[in-house]
Amino acid sequence: SGSFVSNRLGDTFLADPLLLLGPSLLLVAIALAFLRVFPYLLRFVAWGLRRTRGLLLPLGLSRLARDPLKSSRVVLLISLTAALTLFASSLAASLDRGQQEMARYLAGADLRVVVDSPAQFQQLAQSPEVQAASFVFQGSAQLLDGRGVPLYALDPESFDQVATYPSGLTKLEMSTLTQILRAAPDPGTIRAIFSYAALPPQIEPGDTLPIKLGGQQVDVTVQGIVSNFPTLSGRFVIVNRSQLAQRVDLSSFGVQAFGQSEAWLSIDPPQRAQFLQRAELQGQIIDDAGQQLRTLQSDTLAQGTNGAFQLSAAVLALLSVAAFMLVHYFAAQQRTVEFGILRAMGLSARQLLTLLATEGILVLLLGLASGSAIGYALAHTMVPYLSRVLSERY
Repeated sequence: SGSFVSNRLGDTFLADPLLLLGPSLLLVAIALAFLRVFPYLLRFVAWGLRRTRGLLLPLGLSRLARDPLKSSRVVLLISLTAALTLFASSLAASLDRGQQEMARYLAGADLRVVVDSPAQFQQLAQSPEVQAASFVFQGSAQLLDGRGVPLYALDPESFDQVATYPSGLTKLEMSTLTQILRAAPDPGTIRAIFSYAALPPQIEPGDTLPIKLGGQQVDVTVQGIVSNFPTLSGRFVIVNRSQLAQRVDLSSFGVQAFGQSEAWLSIDPPQRAQFLQRAELQGQIIDDAGQQLRTLQSDTLAQGTNGAFQLSAAVLALLSVAAFMLVHYFAAQQRTVEFGILRAMGLSARQLLTLLATEGILVLLLGLASGSAIGYALAHTMVPYLSRVLSERY
């Protein structure tokens, strides 16, 4: 950050390699630190279960506690495998969820369609495939200083049913904005929410200022200031559609360059493909969340990062299985004297095999438990940062 390379690149997107390497480095560091605690953990478990009835479990635990070096190597691999598998699964699920939310945010809703009249909007809204619909007017307004600014006039009663903010982008809820616009305005004005970039200098919340829409002047009261809004960035103004319609004839903008009416639709996913085949939608679709999602999912960086973590987890799983089998096989070969003494004391061959299996299961459970704890903590810490970097490239 702030280096010569990043300054030369300017606004070019470049994922921070330390951010991508961070999970792996942190994973290894935590696992190595756990190995320092592992012998003490074994001794504590062996001490706690020393009075357990039976011979095999206390004997297996005491054997591992006396010589934790060999088993610690297997525990390290198993814990790394479990942690990385859990982390990769969490990252994939988070990316999938984040990309779906971001695609809907970029498109505005599941589907945005140009409509010529309220009757056409009602026809679309009453379609069996449509779960929710909102009537929106999109226009171009002019501020005091002559700057043009996009204006969205929406229906606050239904808008939060079709449009939402993706998690992590802002602490605002869409219902908060619609509630602000839903309240009754001051006499002679309409309620408005400005973006920080669109708010004229020295204007604060509660102030009233005029804007022009299609040559007609309307007084608006600033009721809120936000940074983001679906489909919009930079300068924009959000108003109540019914309040604006009382002062401006919005139907007259259908054939002019100052604005257009839109239907923002939430579509039932199983019926989405069927709905898109309707003849009245051809050439009228402004944006489609499905197309935005396909664009996000085709991102090379996101696919490569997620694939690298999953491949690493698969390789570690193979290494863990091989190490688990080899370590316990050679350990058994080196304990012939110990096994001879145990046989002389009355243990059967079946009990010896059970003892070896008990030690292996204990090592496996310790590795899985520690790996799951490490993977959960790692996912909770790192996934929000990685998900935002990899799913917000727009």
